[in-house]
Amino acid sequence: MLLASLFGAIGEPIRVEEAHFEVMADLTSCGPGYISALMREFALAASWKGVPKDLAEELVKKTLIGTTSHLKEESFEGLISRIATRGGITEEGIKVIREKSPEMFSELFQTSRDKHEAVKRLIEEQD
Repeated sequence: MLLASLFGAIGEPIRVEEAHFEVMADLTSCGPGYISALMREFALAASWKGVPKDLAEELVKKTLIGTTSHLKEESFEGLISRIATRGGITEEGIKVIREKSPEMFSELFQTSRDKHEAVKRLIEEQD
């Protein structure tokens, strides 16, 4: 309780089960890096289509800022359903993301888990 109160002064502490701690750390501590890497790749892919790299990055950043503003009040699915019109361009792109991303995220979490385990072993060896 005291610890939650102290951390509450600088953030929004959330209690998690120990079994979920590493995945939750991936979502929060590593999350900004992962999201930035995804957005960098999105902008880079636009540059392959002829859009100047700096402009693509600027547009993706502004889009991300606007998206996070909407997500303060709305779920991911809610925002997707408001933007992706049936049979439209966004809906088609989302189909690609939903098809391709499970494998990528599965590998990401496995790689992260392996690294967590390696760090634990290193700590145990130092004791």
